[in-house]
Order: sequence, then structure tokens, then C-alpha cells
Amino acid sequence: MLGMNDWCVDPSCGNLGENVDCCSLTYFSLSCSRLTSIKLQMWNLPALEELQISRCQFLKSIIGQSGQVLRSTSGSRAFPSLISLTILSCSKLWTIDDLLAEEYLPAIERILIESCGSLWSLPDERFGNISSLRDLRITDCRRLSWKKGFLLPSSLQSLTLNNCGDISAWVPSCLKNLASLVTLRICMCRHITSIPGSLWTTNLTSLENLLIWSCPDIVSIGGENAISEIQNVSIQWCYKMEDLKQPVVR
Repeated sequence: MLGMNDWCVDPSCGNLGENVDCCSLTYFSLSCSRLTSIKLQMWNLPALEELQISRCQFLKSIIGQSGQVLRSTSGSRAFPSLISLTILSCSKLWTIDDLLAEEYLPAIERILIESCGSLWSLPDERFGNISSLRDLRITDCRRLSWKKGFLLPSSLQSLTLNNCGDISAWVPSCLKNLASLVTLRICMCRHITSIPGSLWTTNLTSLENLLIWSCPDIVSIGGENAISEIQNVSIQWCYKMEDLKQPVVR
């Protein structure tokens, strides 16, 4: 069993994702060109606070066993201390559903998923159960399907949705319980047509930063008066929008 606090793995590591056991590791950066899968039942990292999986170009899946959350041999949760999770530029990755179970990540505060072009599903209905989540960013994952819904926890303070598949069926409904949200970024999201003006003043009462860019189908967000109380606003390149003259920058 390893006893280090920080661990970075280079691209020649082999299929290290098969077995990682370290009782004191707090930071783990994994970038491995040979890695094809990560089997969570083989990982035991009880002290891990930050996990970054990046540029694993042949990684296809991050899975548990039969869809069930597994526990380590000591009986503790798989990642009881994990605060920050980043998955970046894993072009062939298609599923991470098991990893995002609340039972795996009881303390998670930040989730960033970016540039995973083959990713087709997220456990959309589970996000709403992660009561510790503060920051969620999903960027450049254009094949994502949200057929099961998109629920978000009321604890969320920052949300970025950028080119992440068709979420139009769940916007604005997914935003209605986010009274703690401070920052909202919506970019390159097709098929969203409108956000009612009442949302900004009734539901998103803590919002200070609003960015809406390059949403080609959005027609209305309620007009200038609806967003007048938001301190920092940037709305640009939404060419069908009728109730605002763009760009809006303040």
C-alpha cells in the first residue's frame, strides 16, 4: 500500500486503472494513453480529495460491478473524502454512470466533465441527490442524451452547460430550485427557445453572474427588466433573441 499524498501518472503507465490502493493519497492525476477501463471495485483511496482523469485517449468506461456501488475491503465508501472530480479530454469514454453515484461521492463539491466527445449518458437523475455539490461544469460533450431528465441539487452555486447535448426539455425546469446559484453559463446549447423572465426574480434570487452565448434557437429570456438585478451579464450571438438588443455586457 502506497503512503504518498500526491500522485501524477504519465502516459506510459500501462493499465493502472485495474488496481489502485493507497490509504493516504489526497491528490491523484491520471493521464494514461494505454488505459482502456477503470474498475472502481479495484480502487481504494479513502483519503483522496481531488481526482483528475485527463487525456486517456483509449479509456472507454469507468464502471462498478453490475451497476452496484462497491465498498473497499475495510467497509468504507470508495471515495469518502473526494471533493473535486475532473474528467478531461477522454475522447472515447462513453459511460461514467457508476462513478457519479451519490454513494461513491458523499462529499463531492465540484464536478468538471469536458471534451469527452463519445460520452452518451450521465446519471442525470442522480445529480439532484448530491447534496454537497457546489460547482457543476459540463463542456463539449455534444453526444450526451438527457432522456431520463436533468435534476440539480439546491446546493449548487455555479453551473456551466456548454455544448452538452439537447437539454431543451429540461430548461428552465432544472433551474427552478437553484436559490443558491451565483453563476450560470449556458453556451452553444441548441433547441432551448425561452427562459421565462419570472425565473430570474423568483427562483434564481442569488444569481450574480449570467452568461448566455451562441444559443441559436433562444428567442426570449424575459427582456431587460427581468435581468436588471443581475450584476454581471454577458449575452451574445443568440441571433433569434427578440427581447434584447445584443450584445448585452455589464
